[in-house]
Amino acid sequence: MRGTDRAAIAAAALVLVATAWGGAFAPTPRLVVTAALAVIVGWAAATWRDHLTTAEWLGLGVLGWAVVSAVVAKRYPMGAKETVTTWLAAWAILVLARHSGRKARGAAFALVAAGAGLTAAWVLGANLAAGALGLGGMYRNPNVAIALVIPALAVPWSDVGRSLGRWRWLPALLATAAIAATGSRAGLLALVAAAAVAFPRGRLRWLGLAGTAAGAAAIATWRFLSHPDALAWYRPAIWRAVGSLTAAHPVLGVGPGWLEDATGVVRLARPEAIAIHQHVIGSAESTVLGLAVRTGIVGAALAAAAIFLGYWQLRRQGLEQRRAGVVALAALAVMALFHDFLDQGVVLWTWALLVGSLLPATGQIQAESARRWPARPGVRLAAGLAVMWLLLWGAAEPAYARRLWWEGTSSTDLARTSLRADPWFAEPAEWATRHLLAEPRWGWETAGEALSWSRRATALHGGSARVWSNYGLVNARIVEDLGGWPDAIAGARKGYRRATELEPHLPWSWLRWAQLERMLGDSSRALELAQRAVREEPHFVRGWLFISRVELDLGRSQAARDALERARDAARLGAGRRLSAYERDLLEAPPGHVRELEGVLGEGPVAAPRDGNP
Repeated sequence: MRGTDRAAIAAAALVLVATAWGGAFAPTPRLVVTAALAVIVGWAAATWRDHLTTAEWLGLGVLGWAVVSAVVAKRYPMGAKETVTTWLAAWAILVLARHSGRKARGAAFALVAAGAGLTAAWVLGANLAAGALGLGGMYRNPNVAIALVIPALAVPWSDVGRSLGRWRWLPALLATAAIAATGSRAGLLALVAAAAVAFPRGRLRWLGLAGTAAGAAAIATWRFLSHPDALAWYRPAIWRAVGSLTAAHPVLGVGPGWLEDATGVVRLARPEAIAIHQHVIGSAESTVLGLAVRTGIVGAALAAAAIFLGYWQLRRQGLEQRRAGVVALAALAVMALFHDFLDQGVVLWTWALLVGSLLPATGQIQAESARRWPARPGVRLAAGLAVMWLLLWGAAEPAYARRLWWEGTSSTDLARTSLRADPWFAEPAEWATRHLLAEPRWGWETAGEALSWSRRATALHGGSARVWSNYGLVNARIVEDLGGWPDAIAGARKGYRRATELEPHLPWSWLRWAQLERMLGDSSRALELAQRAVREEPHFVRGWLFISRVELDLGRSQAARDALERARDAARLGAGRRLSAYERDLLEAPPGHVRELEGVLGEGPVAAPRDGNP
């Protein structure tokens, strides 16, 4: 057996382990899985002798363009390197599976199918144990579970299915039951798509398709009536918002790191709720659109060309050989259209194995002319070590740093240790900044330490509005406790300005900036900023209280009373309602400030509050 065959089987076994380990999302499982994957892929690169097909080179081009996009975006370097490395691992797994022999591909597909069956069994068991439907088994998100179940749909038409004899339909039936149990709308549509291409042409196809569609429609109707999901109704709004981001960054995209860093400017408005801009877009809700918004039209075009060439190769194969591949591709295409799996490593790796094991590259290699990979052992060894290091650096190192940080007791010493593990890990620096901001009194030593941590956090996670707001708070605290130093004033304004650029619809940074300007004596500017805060969230209680205070500063008592009444009206909205954390923060107000304003407006001259801000 060739080294490529062994590597493909080892990678498939490792993906099965990751699937059984709940996707290997936690730091320890992810560290183990990614480190083992780095060794497997590095070993495969060191023993590689084939050449890459045109479609595979195009896939590598997507990765290269994603790196360019990440460098230009500068949002969260660690998130970007994790994402690109996850994609690189998926590409390597796909290539290994496609270039393996028939027996190795069959073994890899069998392991993928075993993972699909295991996930389906977990889904059904969880729903039966809970006495309710809609659960995702070992996965919090049922759609991730269904994405891993999809390979079982192709089993009846594969070599593995033919070896099962009369039991060949069992995996597909188990997958169908799991999809029905979760009520996943994308999963149901994937079933219909698989049925459309699986049944032979003629009356049987139409009957099978009609029956599958009717069953899917019945389950989808039950899901809508018994388990209302607001996200389903907002998916078109999400697509429009992400589309506008793509149009704003058409060539390079917003970068392959955390999508939330880029979508702050397009938060979804929900006027029927207390909070208007509560929903931040954490997912493009479409893998296709997700790739376009992350890498721009260049990355999306390269990926589309690679997929087209791969599908064209599938069409060259015989009908019986290609049917399993067609079924798998149809189901995967539907899931990819309605859910964004670009941040889900276990899904990408499973799909890469599935497609690679069903779409061999042997015929394409023979048809294309290309130079072989250099045969010199030294060159291959260097390439293998480089690939292994890249995967360890991009995937295992962040997992190790998170493991240190998440499993320890937070402290500045642990923050420094975690940052030594991965110098691009921003979370410890963010924590250290917030920890120092909570100190009741600051001296120059504390101020210097807080400033150092906040600067480091902004350097590591420049796309986070929260990080920039903390930087503004640190500088504003220096102004408040230690004096109006020009650098501190400029730093506070810079932090708040950048925070409001990244998250213009959130009111808190606008209010903090307004508090700074009032402290510096510019009441007119403070009022302007506070009014922007309540325009974004009209039920922002602290914003209205601050406006009332500033109106009093300006000698406008009636305007102050009107603002105070708006604050009372907003606070009453929360009575008897189940509020989210966002809404609770929006309606929260220190009782002492309300009483003080009421007393001032009813009895006499204005008395400044003890802390200088409402």
